[in-house]
This record gives sequence, C-alpha cells and structure tokens, in this order.
Amino acid sequence: MIPTPQAWSRAAGWREFFDDLGDAVVVLDTRAHVVLANTAALRLLPCEAGMPIEQLQPRLGPAAVQWLRRAAAGAAPAGPAPALQLADGSAAIRFQRL
Repeated sequence: MIPTPQAWSRAAGWREFFDDLGDAVVVLDTRAHVVLANTAALRLLPCEAGMPIEQLQPRLGPAAVQWLRRAAAGAAPAGPAPALQLADGSAAIRFQRL
C-alpha cells in the first residue's frame, strides 16, 4: 500500500524535530521505503520520501540493506547491524527504534 499524501504530510510534520538532531535519521515504513530523512542524513545519503531502501545499496552495501529491510518489516534482523563505510572513509553505526 502506497502512503497517501496525508500520511506524507504528517511525517513531514516531524521534519523540524528530526532536523534539530545532529545525528542522521532516516525513517522507513514497513515496506522499507523512506518516509523522511533529516538534514544530517541528506548530507550522507541521496534519499527522498518514497524511495525504496534498495536504491541506497551502493552507499550502504547489500548486508546493511538486507538488515534494514528485515527490521522495517518487523522481522528480527539476524545479528547486530552491519557497520557502514561511508564514501568519505568514515564509519557509521545504526540504531533502530520500532
């Protein structure tokens, strides 16, 4: 089911809150599509609302995309989240909240 414009606008209402955070935040729906990404995330990842997580595989890697897909669907991901190596050479870790 594709989210309605009303659902996107409710999610967009959280943008100000998430933009105040210094950490990158990407919110996924249960289909592993991006609902919103804060400014810090947009500096690291070329993503937009509605984009499937698979489109970020070149940046995140296949193990991270598979882990995130399972987590977004509510399935218990196997093991801890894999570490990310970002394009600038820095590493990142992920935390999940359901």
